[in-house]
Order: sequence, then C-alpha cells, then structure tokens
Amino acid sequence: MLKYYDLSDDITLNIDYEIKFYNQSFISIMYFGLGTAANTAHGTNWCYSFNLDILNNKKIKLNQLINIDSSLLNIFKKTINENFPFVIRQYIKEISDEEIIVKLKSSDSLELEIQNQYDVFSCFTEDKIYISFPTIYAIGNYIIVELNITPDLKLSSPY
Repeated sequence: MLKYYDLSDDITLNIDYEIKFYNQSFISIMYFGLGTAANTAHGTNWCYSFNLDILNNKKIKLNQLINIDSSLLNIFKKTINENFPFVIRQYIKEISDEEIIVKLKSSDSLELEIQNQYDVFSCFTEDKIYISFPTIYAIGNYIIVELNITPDLKLSSPY
C-alpha cells in the first residue's frame, strides 16, 4: 500500500479489519482503510486481505485454494452483473477476460516493488470467497465480489 505514496509526504492511513474466518489451521482477515497524503486532491479507499495457514506459518493466495480459469471468470462476471450498479458493470465489462484472469492469478500480493501487482485480494469463510477487485477512484477504488462456495466453485483445500 505504501508504494502509492511518497514517504516524505505527510501520510495518514486509517485501517480497520474484519476476521472473516478462523480455526486452528487457518485465518482469513480483510482490511479496509483510507489513505491520505498532504497536497493530494483526495484520499484513496483501500481493501486488502491476508490469509494464513497457521500450522505451516505460510501465506495463502487465491490461486492456491481455487482454480483460476474460465469457470471462475464466468462466475465472477455473472456475480458482478447480478449484484452491482450499471457503472461498475460497465467498468468491468471494459476489462478483457484475459486481464481479469491475470489479475485474479496475481491476487494477494502486497509486497513493495513487486512487478505486476494488481491490488486484487481474497479472503474466505466456510461458505464464501470474497474478492476485492480494483476500480477507479470515481467508483470507490475497489469492489468486493462475494462468491458462494458451491459444487461449481469450491476450494481445493480443507481449511
């Protein structure tokens, strides 16, 4: 997140969190926030997440838990078309399927100076996958797409 700011500026980050899932093996946390810097026109809304395999002390990414393919893409786009306002549907419609897949495959990266970081993040509950997907400032900076875990969309891990 700090990669977006000049660290010599006066920066304010207000962050809150929600634990979406927790058991003895796994924790999934979603963070929400607003970042502002001196001399900028507006703040930036943030949403990111962190998924941890507690037993192995390893960060878990979306592509480790679910197959990111055309099936997921179709469910992702259908969910947006059924649950989001026109302006967001239009924004997503202008992104190619290939680009959406690339972004989903690169999700859950929040390292400084990483190449191809697309600010896509995921978290999980027992029956849902939440994907935070970036948008432009005018429509909120991100959307959270809530996908139900079903036989067509299931996690590959027993978390």
